[in-house]
Amino acid sequence: MNSAFERSRSRRVLLLLGLMFYLVPVASQAQEASIIGQVTDDTGAVLPGVTVTATSPALQVPQVIAVSDERGEYRLTQLPLGTYAVEYVLAGFQTLQRPGLRVTAGFTAKVDVVMKVSALSETVTVSGTAPVVDVASTSARTQLTRETLDLIPTSRAGLQSMMVLAPGVRTNLDVGQPTANPLFRAFGQNGDSWQQLDGVVTTSPKGGNQSGNWFDSSVFEEASITSVGNPAEAPSRGIQVAIVIKSGGNDFHGSGSLIQSGKRMQSDNLDDKLRAQGITSGSPVAVRWDRSAELGGRIVPNKLWFYVQARARRDDNFSLGGFNPDGTPSIARQIQRFATVKLSQQVSPSTRVVGFYQHLGQTGNQAATQFAAWESRQVTYVPVHTGKVEWQMARGNKFMSFQYGFWNWYYRRNGASDNVATSDQLTGIITGMNVVAATRQHEGRKGVKGVVNWYKPGLLWGNHDFKVGFDYTPGAHADRSTVDRGAAGNYILIFRNGAPFQVDAKSNPTDPSSPVNYFGTYLQDSWTIARRLSLNLGVRYAHDNGFLPEQCRVASRAPLDVVFPAQCYPFIQFNIWKPVSPRMHFAYDVTGDGKTLIKGGWGMYVHQRGIDELQMGNALADSVATYTWHDLNSNKKFDVGEVNFDPNGPDFVARRVEVGQALSGAVPNPNEKEPMTDEFSASFERELIPNFAVRATGIYSREHNTYRVQNNKRPYDVYNIPVTARDPGPIREQR
Repeated sequence: MNSAFERSRSRRVLLLLGLMFYLVPVASQAQEASIIGQVTDDTGAVLPGVTVTATSPALQVPQVIAVSDERGEYRLTQLPLGTYAVEYVLAGFQTLQRPGLRVTAGFTAKVDVVMKVSALSETVTVSGTAPVVDVASTSARTQLTRETLDLIPTSRAGLQSMMVLAPGVRTNLDVGQPTANPLFRAFGQNGDSWQQLDGVVTTSPKGGNQSGNWFDSSVFEEASITSVGNPAEAPSRGIQVAIVIKSGGNDFHGSGSLIQSGKRMQSDNLDDKLRAQGITSGSPVAVRWDRSAELGGRIVPNKLWFYVQARARRDDNFSLGGFNPDGTPSIARQIQRFATVKLSQQVSPSTRVVGFYQHLGQTGNQAATQFAAWESRQVTYVPVHTGKVEWQMARGNKFMSFQYGFWNWYYRRNGASDNVATSDQLTGIITGMNVVAATRQHEGRKGVKGVVNWYKPGLLWGNHDFKVGFDYTPGAHADRSTVDRGAAGNYILIFRNGAPFQVDAKSNPTDPSSPVNYFGTYLQDSWTIARRLSLNLGVRYAHDNGFLPEQCRVASRAPLDVVFPAQCYPFIQFNIWKPVSPRMHFAYDVTGDGKTLIKGGWGMYVHQRGIDELQMGNALADSVATYTWHDLNSNKKFDVGEVNFDPNGPDFVARRVEVGQALSGAVPNPNEKEPMTDEFSASFERELIPNFAVRATGIYSREHNTYRVQNNKRPYDVYNIPVTARDPGPIREQR
């Protein structure tokens, strides 16, 4: 069956109101923070020439210094997250100290101070809490500090445990399963998420859930989750997750943990009604433990820092109704082993190099279930590799950063039997080799990105923070290859209540390639007017190129070589998208004290090409062809001659891509347009008391060019039989 991609213009309107109470500030995507403010005397006159010095254990240099300008304004930028002491010095005035200023990743803290004239050399220490409302950010974000992640009761399972804390975000239920694939859904819209682990993009190149995003949450220093108002540096509209990994310091620090649980610490919901139905147990935990150790410190003081961590998790669960061949209850086993290394080198007072690497080795052994036999379980191994090298330079009002990063993972599925796989559509009974055994899922990204910041005060009625950046990802991939299934055969026998019905012919062996090359660049200006109005204006351009390279396959083992012969396939070019996406947002400080803000704006966001969209047109994609089965000798085993495997013959039923059960044989639509979304947002933020604020957000969004798939062999004009439904009339209340 041939099909074509076609986009129909559709509109979907969402108007949602989220109300958020939060104890931590809202942050931007950047990992560094800023402290800004104005210095005046006790008459309200501005004070230029004040030396402002920030010190912190988080700094790899002794201190960061700024001098207030002719408007009395100062700006300390590119500060690593941490707690700072800020000192203000000017001859003829009391020296002022402000300790305990906690700043989080990407947060801009507004700290205005008043200095008094003094003929004596004296120092005044001012106590106070850090701001919790970001006066510069125009996005609606939830910031999770290390303390928050430690104190709030979650499963510590990674991204799911964090996203459940973000208002407006809906992910799958956090039940502590270490290998669950997180769903990214916010304000009624799914997909187009963008995850970064210490600046490395870990977003799956395919749509749907985000496989491979299994990270060690115990190494997270902070995380920010954005659901509304993404600026031009963000490539998509969906949930943006930015995670910062812990770093070393001049002082050595370390910790360890041991968490243990089991069946005795688990409750159930069994009652007399369930017991009367013969249900005597749920799915109890067999073994669950979590062990970790970490150490950070200095190799060379103020020059070279290190952080290392190791963690292991085990999660074994009894399978309800599943039994081993010896009659004992069956147990599903899962083990994760993490290792993380991070190095930070201060090459010079203005130059810094950061590198990190995290490895996950995950093994699993499925259990038998009420319907799947012990021999039909999967035995899996999943390695995940994530790392980067980043160069940073800060000079005056300019900052530059360039990074090479990579993220890739492999899912090796093996079987536990050489018997032919069977599946009964009515009873659900499964026997033989696991259906998806002998497959190798592989996904990943690697690429470079860079950004240049230039802060220019006193230009066009205000201060400007210009940002120019790019990100380039060549060959992003998310394909699934297969190997021959050996004695089990490359097919599955389908029964209906024990009666032979169909045969699913698998395309093994195959090794498809469906890459996407993506390049994005943006220009952004954060324009502050009169210290109360901030405009975030930006535009983004993307070159999104999905294609199928020329590729070949070997023939499947006979008799399936009729369905999947040795063949080479030509290069196929899908439409190259070149969208331009403007974004315009604002933040207005209503009271002028940084405690009450109105934020809002509009942005256009473009869907990125997904690998799964290309796979429908890739003849080498792991696929299944279904045929009618004639069990001529009634032995309930497949014998040669019982199926006509001609794709154009009478026994052919359908063909689909195995991943996502999508259609196969698709062809690109030359008139295809990229999906886009217009998003309008407005929010109100108010700091009520120190360390406590409230935010209300409203969203209106409209989608264009939404995807759908057209069957070219069944055009609209063949549907000529009217379908009518009788109006049942008014519903009468039953008495």
